[in-house]
Amino acid sequence: EPLLTQSAFFRVHNRDDRIHNLYFVGAGTHPGAGIPGVIGSAKATAGLMLADLGAG
Repeated sequence: EPLLTQSAFFRVHNRDDRIHNLYFVGAGTHPGAGIPGVIGSAKATAGLMLADLGAG
């Protein structure tokens, strides 16, 4: 059964707050599960990486 703490904003974010240049992508990360969630997560993480590298 899904829990509120496993949904949307409560999921693991795409960038680690403590370790520089550590990024996360996949069904367990924000924004959510399933193929659309994984694609959305990958797109969001790629955008963060480009912004952090000054290429975005």
